[in-house]
Amino acid sequence: MRIKEMLSVLIIFISLCSSAQTELSVGGLKDVNSSILIGATLQSGFPDAKIIVRSEDSKLGKLFLKEFNLGQTTCYPAWETWKGVKKYDFTQFNAVVNWYTKHKVPVVAHLLAGPDQYFPDWFKKATYTNAELDSLLSDYIKAVISSNNNSEKVKYWNVVNEFIYNNGSYTPPNLEAPKIKFVQLGMEPDKSGLTGEDKVNDSHPIFVRKAFEYARKYTNGKLELRDYNIEFWGTKKSKGFYQMVRHLLNSEVPIDAIGLQGHFKLNKTYDWDKLKQTIQEYRKLGLEVYITELDFADEDKNWNDEKAQFQKEQYKQMMTAIVDGGANWVCFWGLRDNWNKHWLYEKSPLLFDFDLNQKPAYLGVKEALQHSANKFNIERQTVVSIEGDQFYINGKPTYEGRYWKGHKVEGLLINSRMVQGIFDDINPKTSTSFAYPDTNKWDTERNNREFVEAMPEWKSYGLNSFTLNMQGGSPVGYKGIPYTNPGFYEDGSLREPYMKRLDAILKKADELEMLVILGIFYFRQDQYLKDEAAIINATTNLIDWLFKKNYRNVLIEICNETNDNGSYEHNILRPSRVAELIHLVKNKKKNGYRYLVTTSFGGITVPNSDVIKASDFLLIHGNGAKKPERLIKLAKDTRKAEGYRKMPIINNEDDHFDFDKATNNFTTSIETYVSWGYLDFRFPDETDFNEGYQSIPVDWGINSDRKKGFFNKVKEITGGN
Repeated sequence: MRIKEMLSVLIIFISLCSSAQTELSVGGLKDVNSSILIGATLQSGFPDAKIIVRSEDSKLGKLFLKEFNLGQTTCYPAWETWKGVKKYDFTQFNAVVNWYTKHKVPVVAHLLAGPDQYFPDWFKKATYTNAELDSLLSDYIKAVISSNNNSEKVKYWNVVNEFIYNNGSYTPPNLEAPKIKFVQLGMEPDKSGLTGEDKVNDSHPIFVRKAFEYARKYTNGKLELRDYNIEFWGTKKSKGFYQMVRHLLNSEVPIDAIGLQGHFKLNKTYDWDKLKQTIQEYRKLGLEVYITELDFADEDKNWNDEKAQFQKEQYKQMMTAIVDGGANWVCFWGLRDNWNKHWLYEKSPLLFDFDLNQKPAYLGVKEALQHSANKFNIERQTVVSIEGDQFYINGKPTYEGRYWKGHKVEGLLINSRMVQGIFDDINPKTSTSFAYPDTNKWDTERNNREFVEAMPEWKSYGLNSFTLNMQGGSPVGYKGIPYTNPGFYEDGSLREPYMKRLDAILKKADELEMLVILGIFYFRQDQYLKDEAAIINATTNLIDWLFKKNYRNVLIEICNETNDNGSYEHNILRPSRVAELIHLVKNKKKNGYRYLVTTSFGGITVPNSDVIKASDFLLIHGNGAKKPERLIKLAKDTRKAEGYRKMPIINNEDDHFDFDKATNNFTTSIETYVSWGYLDFRFPDETDFNEGYQSIPVDWGINSDRKKGFFNKVKEITGGN
């Protein structure tokens, strides 16, 4: 080869290498950043929706499934949906919902109540008494949610849309402003607690509260309040909207989220930091935040390459603010330009042109998602979530499709109490009590190392979760012996050796797709934190550490057996106040993610209503249930308790075995659709090091009759891994 030709090849090779280094991550938008869902809207009855529903192999359908992991559709009463009093036709709406559901795409339904423009003429022209109007509102909400099993299929419900005017009030600024017939139901005094310039309105329309209360009767899905021109913090409308949200929260209305529509224009200048601030202000209230109808239009209808590049840059800046602010999901208002002749036609607002070619804007969004992912995310592969009363790992129910003797196993956790994985007795005078029989010394690093080495074998039998605790558990069965295993310094700061050991376990669990129920406090150890402020600091510091490490395979248990007869020194860890710490954890979010949290109750006790209402799932204990029938009653009583809604229940601590018998506590829990957890310790008359997973020192292998009995039953029930 001649020198000139060699140089030419070398230049091409270098160019290709450079391109490879700068190329964005492969896959669709949904694959770039796991902290946020990316969706698109298919309006019921519109051509794109009909094409996709009719043929999932269509180019449109394939594009949707490649790029998006969230789908929105419309149930506007005006569009052939509400034909008269108690006369409904949800055919088109349900068809789109079913298509999303078939492809395991979370569904957003828009809307249940709002301005008259979304309602049919027969409704707008008639007059009603307040009782009749209230009944119409309730009936429509019930009908659309109950139809097609939508209460289960739809995850997000836009309950009320566009209820407030641009001046921040409920009074139309002019005769042309959209009217809202439901305002006839009256106004109620403000409970927002805001004063001065932050208080825009003295009262609020009752129909908004009623709509949320009616929706909650029929679904456990997320309930969202939505509007436009509220995206940027500090405008009149944003203040009025925020006041309404505060009013609803203080009125104990079941609102889960707010929706910012996000219809932007290229000929306007936006302060994206104000958008980020808006998202953060609502996240501080403990609410989720959705960007619900995103597009960016060229009002002049004069599209060119320069505008395409400007649109790309604006989308990039906007998406960066959205992700950094902590929004839970973004939904574009359509798949492609010119899909709707009634909305932004020929204004090029979306990421794909009419022929489904990527526009520069697509790359702007992808670059922003990639930047945020690189900034915030340590690569992890296991993410826990909850849908109804089922646990999900990486978007799929645990033990998917599994039944055992006719009883559903799908969605359950099969758990073992392994709380001593990071244990250490830092008091040298008592640590000798926990010496290994072969070395006559206690060795915390050996304990941690052997724990991690044993985990793959547990998983091979089908175990998908285990319980840890920052302060361990009673290290010799139920004996009260002195030891010091605080997990934290007295002011609540983290002890680095504990965190190093915890990190090793969580990392291995993440690799194995296992979940960890991580307890923070244990009785007779919480006294090593000096006061209530230290308890709060410890909780905050641990959650911040988990955020920093980006572990998403962790479920939080505030404290073990909060009701243990006053054994906790700090009152905030007792039943009357522990819900405060549950709310503290729920209100801490980063990059659109928060940890699922509860606390446990011992002594076959039903959790109190404050804990049930605050929790994402419930932890009960079977210790003391000598007969399996007692667990049946405990499950029934828990599901009947005040505040209970469809949510997972885990009996994550049970010291009854009988695995060779046809009926035992383990099998009875499965039959009542309650997850079960194995608690094994060395009994007083046992000296064999192999016995027990809670007694220190621990042999973490599966090498005693009880351990083998448990794990063989796990394999039988789950099918193993």
